[in-house]
Amino acid sequence: MIEPNQTAAALLRASVRTAAPTSQQSRLTGQITIHHEAWGEDPVTGQATFSQVLATLEEPWTRKLTLGPEWVCVADLGSWLANVGYMLIMNRTGGNALVKPTEEEANALQKKIVGIGYGGTAPTAPENLVRPGRFGAIEVFNAKRVWLRSQHEEARATLFLFPR
Repeated sequence: MIEPNQTAAALLRASVRTAAPTSQQSRLTGQITIHHEAWGEDPVTGQATFSQVLATLEEPWTRKLTLGPEWVCVADLGSWLANVGYMLIMNRTGGNALVKPTEEEANALQKKIVGIGYGGTAPTAPENLVRPGRFGAIEVFNAKRVWLRSQHEEARATLFLFPR
């Protein structure tokens, strides 16, 4: 079991496992592929994967959120997870439109960026951004120090918290 007062090094040692899970362990697996296509050149592809045996059998927690301009602490959103280890946030703003937005509407939607900040109190500025239609994935050390907000008006997002 991971204790709240453990150091970052101890948490990393406890969470990094290379063995296959037993029948009584859960696993978290991630994959990402990003392509950069420059005009007239071959694409450059970055790929990364990870797999981790989890220290708990806790289920992941997910919520659809509407974020405003005020900072909201991830730990205050109602998750039952005692030890959040990984966070995935998807900015769903503008998705599922039934008609093509006007240029003015499209420009307004592009401003609805989710900001991610860090600290013991609400940050003054974001350190990471998640633009509409994109996602951000973060390995979390302490959910009480992760904050979310919309940079402009309201943004719709889906938040996934995974156990350590």
